[in-house]
Amino acid sequence: FVEDRLCEFSVVNAVTAIHRLAKCNDSSINEFRKDPRLTTLFARVLHIFRTAVPKNGPCRQDGEWSFHVDMRALTNTAWAQAKMDVCDNAMLAHVAAEVIGRISECSSQQMANCAWAFAKLGLRNEALLTALADEASPRLDEFSPQNLMSLLWACAKLHFLHPRLMAQAAVAACQLQGCSPQHLSIVAWSCGTLGFRDPKLMDWIA
Repeated sequence: FVEDRLCEFSVVNAVTAIHRLAKCNDSSINEFRKDPRLTTLFARVLHIFRTAVPKNGPCRQDGEWSFHVDMRALTNTAWAQAKMDVCDNAMLAHVAAEVIGRISECSSQQMANCAWAFAKLGLRNEALLTALADEASPRLDEFSPQNLMSLLWACAKLHFLHPRLMAQAAVAACQLQGCSPQHLSIVAWSCGTLGFRDPKLMDWIA
């Protein structure tokens, strides 16, 4: 169906298809990651991203529809590529540029997913990480334990130390409710990896 009707896919259709594929089990992902149709699907998404229009909705130009692309579509695509261990450099460069330019539109989950995706793929984009950290620092009260841990893990994985983010994260972490042992271990590992020390945070973890 995707192969036959791909040119008709809207941004929602195309990104949803990628996102659902990324949620399959590992053995299935290993199979369709080799399928050339996945590359075609990614190409369709990138085309939609590059021909995006402002928020007032889709429009038809030269016989083809163009769509508004929101942060959810961008960050879900990055997350899906990381989950499938597929690194489409052109796609991810476009996502990074859009997120940097429209960072205030990101929700806490979208910031966390974007950071996690680039870290999972080992892509250290300094400008993107700085934009995410600058935006997240004053908004950490919006972050769930999982989203905060994903952000901290990504920074540590990419050896990106943002002092203001870490200082704010130390305060936010101590106030989080419902942290699991895994969350605590990620905080401790992130701080250790980045060489960040906060006595109150260490007492809280202990």
